[in-house]
Amino acid sequence: MVASLVAPQGVGLQLGGDVTGATSSVACQTSWITPKLGGDIPSSTGKWYRLELINHSKLSCSLSGTPIARTGFISSGLRWVNVGPPRAGNAYVAGRGETAVIGPGKIASVYFGISAVSKELGSFCVPRYFHNIQLTFSTLTRRARFDFTVPRQIVCTNPSNISVTGIASGTKYYPNE
Repeated sequence: MVASLVAPQGVGLQLGGDVTGATSSVACQTSWITPKLGGDIPSSTGKWYRLELINHSKLSCSLSGTPIARTGFISSGLRWVNVGPPRAGNAYVAGRGETAVIGPGKIASVYFGISAVSKELGSFCVPRYFHNIQLTFSTLTRRARFDFTVPRQIVCTNPSNISVTGIASGTKYYPNE
């Protein structure tokens, strides 16, 4: 897993209140967060991965919104290669995407879904393998990018069969929220 900082663009890292009522005036820095694959959750419509963001700094910090999510792989020299659509569709779920303040040693999560290829979609699906998911949260001044390694999966290159939820504190499971 690789975490890196890339050029400015977009919105997404914001300030906000802690679940305990305290506020954080600090946006999460990429170097403070360790990305971790929290496991996969099979569902009747495909598979979901819990992507955990663990704060290993001594400060609380905040992330908000739904990150840009892309599938691909990291080739030699740590160069990112896109596979599939340029970004996942947003899966809007109540309680996700609002500001999540991540305390020291605490976790926030995003869920990444891969829809099963139905008969209708199957005739249009051009399958490709990927084994990395890239999440990017943004502000007007910087982007925080987190790369997750997952078991080798297939994604449709067109049309898209991937989606991503917004961030939330903890590891609350997406499909049953």
